[in-house]
Amino acid sequence: MTGGAVCAARRSSGAAVPAGGGERLYPLGRDFVAVRAGVPVVIVDLRRPVPFTRLAVSVADAEQAAEALRRRSRG
Repeated sequence: MTGGAVCAARRSSGAAVPAGGGERLYPLGRDFVAVRAGVPVVIVDLRRPVPFTRLAVSVADAEQAAEALRRRSRG
C-alpha cells in the first residue's frame, strides 16, 4: 500500500461476501474479497483513486495484520 491508499484497517469476524473471493458490488462502490470460512478477516478501507472501496482478506492473525497496516499507513 503506497501513496496513502489505506484509510483504515480493522479486524472483522464476519461479512456478507461471495463464497471464497471476488468482487462485492453495492451502491457505494465495490469491494475485493478473498476470504475463507473460519479464518479471521482484515478489512482495509481505501482512499480514491483506486478501483475498490475496500479489501477484505482472510489472514491467520487479523489483529496483527490490521495493526501493521495502520502503522504503515501513518508513514
